Amino acid sequence: MTNAFSHHLLKHVLKGRQVVDLSGLADDLVIGTAEAALGQPQDCERMRAGSEQILSALFPLAARTHAIDARVDAVASWLSTHVPVRTNPPQLARDCGLSESRLAHLFASATGSSIREYLLWVKMRKAAERFCAGSTLTEIAHDTGFSDLAHLSRTFKRYFGLTPSFLANPAHVRLQIGN
Repeated sequence: MTNAFSHHLLKHVLKGRQVVDLSGLADDLVIGTAEAALGQPQDCERMRAGSEQILSALFPLAARTHAIDARVDAVASWLSTHVPVRTNPPQLARDCGLSESRLAHLFASATGSSIREYLLWVKMRKAAERFCAGSTLTEIAHDTGFSDLAHLSRTFKRYFGLTPSFLANPAHVRLQIGN
């Protein structure tokens, strides 16, 4: 298939959105990192470092972005650590010494999502971790602050494309954590 033809197909499938060819960016660093990952056991820290190297090689402009605002980082860290049932923007803003609207603007600029959406993503990550660890869906819904199991399932499907009950069926999926 010619490059122009495959590019045309991709543009058609993507409904006119721009297609970026990353194949030219796969330099020795990316290939070497991938080969190293395949050739030896990896711990989480090595995998994280390798992933960062690959992403930096593929997207060099993204690697040069400015550091995240310390106040935004503090809010994101607090939300990830405490996982509250609901966000409290006025309190978060007071804790940061910012107005509520300024914090909302800084947070959205730095993370690409609102504080509320970020907290929901944190809850979904926690739900997925708990699910893989063997917790029941009812326990997960309660622990992550969802009003009921149906709300957790709908939100889980929105984020991951599958319902938790689908993942729980061993006929459909075999979950493996770690090696």
